Amino acid sequence: MTTEEVIEFLQHMVRQGYTKCAGLAVAFEHETKFIFAKDECGLEHLNELVEAGGTPIGVVGIQRDPVTKEGNIGYALLPEWTEENEVAWATELLSRVCINFVAEGMISDIFTDFKLVGDH
Repeated sequence: MTTEEVIEFLQHMVRQGYTKCAGLAVAFEHETKFIFAKDECGLEHLNELVEAGGTPIGVVGIQRDPVTKEGNIGYALLPEWTEENEVAWATELLSRVCINFVAEGMISDIFTDFKLVGDH
């Protein structure tokens, strides 16, 4: 996928209602950085990360019920991850990213009064 297509995938996830808050995970050897759907310069920022050696992996998203304030965190791999070993690696990475969002309290930085439900 081109970087333009990757940003389109990210924005598609929000437009279609899969998530209200979405970030594209870009993996580096020792860290993962994010480009958020609301970033007006998302393509420029993604190009910079790719030029610096980053690999776009997938979208991490948060769904939140506005009444109960409960929500779920999940992810979607980019469609280009098709080889079995690549899918396993990318899935493991995004799973860890979701766990870290919960463990490090990053969700409460995004939403106040957030209660996570489901497996985490």
